[in-house]
Amino acid sequence: RERVPGRMVQRSRKAGMTNFRSRLEGRIASGQDSALLRFILGCAFRKDRDHLSALHHLREAVKLDPDYSAAWAMLAKTYAEAGKDHDALDACRIGTTVADRNGDIQASRQMRVFLKRLETRLQKCAPDAGSSADH
Repeated sequence: RERVPGRMVQRSRKAGMTNFRSRLEGRIASGQDSALLRFILGCAFRKDRDHLSALHHLREAVKLDPDYSAAWAMLAKTYAEAGKDHDALDACRIGTTVADRNGDIQASRQMRVFLKRLETRLQKCAPDAGSSADH
C-alpha cells in the first residue's frame, strides 16, 4: 500500500469526484436545480471526458439561465471536444452575443478567438466547393 502512494491518491480523487457528482445530482433530484449547479456538473463530467453527460448538464445550464456566458463558452468547447463542430459554432455565436450583451468582455474575447479557430478548422475540413465529384 505504501509503495505506490500516487495510485492510491488517484483512486481516492476519482472516488471523491464521483461522490461530489452524486451529491450534486441528488440536489437536482430533490428540486434544488440551478444553472450554476448544472454548470459545475457539466465541468466535472467534461473533466472526466464524459461528453454526453457534460453536454446534457451544460445545455440545461443555458436553458435555466440563457444569459450565463460562461456556460455558453463551456458548452461550445464541450461540443467541439465531442466532435460536434457545427453545434460548437452555434453555441459559441450565441455565447458571444450573450457575453457582449452582459458586458463580459473577457468571455466575449475568448469565445471570438475560439469561434475563429473553429471556423478555420471547418473550412480546412470542408470539401473544395470548386472540385468535381469525379476526383
